Amino acid sequence: MLLFTDLSSEDLALPSAHLLLVEDSSINQLMIKTMLHKGGHSVDIADCGAAAIKAVSATRYDLIFMDVSMPDMTGMEATRCIRQLGGAAATVPIIAITAHAFEDYNATCLAAGMNGFVTKPVGKKDLLALVAQWCGRVAPGVTVESNITVESVARSVELLDEAVLQQFIDDYSMVGAPQLLQLSMAELLKRRDAIKRAVDKRDLTALGFEAHTLKSGVALLGAWPLHALAVDMEASSHGNELAAALVLAEQLLPCLEATVAALVLRINKEAD
Repeated sequence: MLLFTDLSSEDLALPSAHLLLVEDSSINQLMIKTMLHKGGHSVDIADCGAAAIKAVSATRYDLIFMDVSMPDMTGMEATRCIRQLGGAAATVPIIAITAHAFEDYNATCLAAGMNGFVTKPVGKKDLLALVAQWCGRVAPGVTVESNITVESVARSVELLDEAVLQQFIDDYSMVGAPQLLQLSMAELLKRRDAIKRAVDKRDLTALGFEAHTLKSGVALLGAWPLHALAVDMEASSHGNELAAALVLAEQLLPCLEATVAALVLRINKEAD
């Protein structure tokens, strides 16, 4: 049974997000739904994977909280089926709720098409931080305010601000542009690996340190989407918001990879 100790009667008066909670335990349904309602959100309940798939087929949700262990199918199996529906179902954020250790389920959940997860027992503050990040409904006291998502970064054609990047190259032209950009790319990959280790260990201090280190370097490159995510992840660390920092890390890593890819293209251009 989950134990929740931080319920209160405060009315957060947030813009409502439409959420789906997939959970087979009636007590967990009640407690999680109550916390989300207190955050100002509307919640539908699906008590199994098949019901979740049916609900998503009929309704567009802002976010889905998915239990990992259910009697008819796992949360990963249900997620894969939802993604196969296409349309809005292919991109709706899905957050796993699991009692299993983060190290054991990180790769499995992400490979199934989930966007992140939170471990049981889960409190209201962590739940609302996740809704704030993925739906843009920011609660008082929640420091996660970035509106940059993996999807928006993927669509962006300006991972690197050309004017800022060219100034960087000009300022350090004695190094040689290709070599300079290669060094920058190597540093980004070093930060990527360190962030992955911090995520695996759920190390909030390390996440904050890496975000702080990353943001100054990418500002020189004009990598503003990556910079914004690093700023928000550092703020989450300072606010002791582990769940928010982990969500931001899962957004930041693909953005970092895309930025590295953009640098490769720029290096090739300089080499021509």
